Amino acid sequence: MKLFLDSSAVIELFKNNQGVVAAIEGADEVYTSSLCAYEVLVGEKYVDAKGMKSHFKEAAGFFETIATLPFDYSDAKKAADVMAKLSAKGKKVPEMDALIAAQAEPLGLTILTKDARHFDVISKETGLKMQTIG
Repeated sequence: MKLFLDSSAVIELFKNNQGVVAAIEGADEVYTSSLCAYEVLVGEKYVDAKGMKSHFKEAAGFFETIATLPFDYSDAKKAADVMAKLSAKGKKVPEMDALIAAQAEPLGLTILTKDARHFDVISKETGLKMQTIG
């Protein structure tokens, strides 16, 4: 299986969530997105700015070692299509989740996420594959 780590999965990995570790170990290939890197790094910078223990250096190092997909124009078009279809049906999901899904779905990647609620809505509309972690 080709696995795509959502931001929540990356955060859980830093917490040593064994479900994430097992999913990664069982994957043939593992990816994430530059968008997920942004979300995680912003969170770590925020934690640091609040004077709490930040894992920014570890997170930055992680994103340098994993296949991190850049977000491009074709991803933007796909995400726009997904958001328009969902909006027309009165379904709301965070834009960032639609952007991330737009990268993973065309490549046949399975999104690993703790936030199944939003990706489930997208999955029903697009055929996006997802795996939920506890």
